[in-house]
Amino acid sequence: MTNPIIKERLNLLEPNYREFVISNIPTTISEVFSETYKLDEIKNIVLENGIILFLLFFFDKSDLKNYIITDCELTESDAILLTEGIILALPENIRLSHEKTRQLIFSDIKHSNDNEIIKNVAEAEAVFDTLNPVRTMEKDTQVVGQQHKEGVHTSTQSAILNKN
Repeated sequence: MTNPIIKERLNLLEPNYREFVISNIPTTISEVFSETYKLDEIKNIVLENGIILFLLFFFDKSDLKNYIITDCELTESDAILLTEGIILALPENIRLSHEKTRQLIFSDIKHSNDNEIIKNVAEAEAVFDTLNPVRTMEKDTQVVGQQHKEGVHTSTQSAILNKN
């Protein structure tokens, strides 16, 4: 049974790319590398899952490397080599399609995040403009012999203790 999130992601992919992901080629790639790195059957399945998560854009290259370190229990240097090997084992058209799609996905996310950040900053600045300033020093209340109408708040411990 395929996870609904994975089904949804598969449906968003170009037909040729989707066919590659659901083919047995990711399995073959994981089996070849599992033999090279002497991974047992369970770790071979784990590696295959990592490759598929990478192909479905749940993982980037760094995530795949960290996944291999953690879940396949390989050293960082082996994981780096294995990650590069997996990427190079992909057919060129799939590798190019993967890079192009990743750039599109993450440039859209970056732009939407930029717009959201700008909006949030503008909202925060609008709130700051409505706040009354708080006086924290008694000298602030003296303006050419006049007292301000708002209360005076002190921030020194001795001033607080002397008032009580």
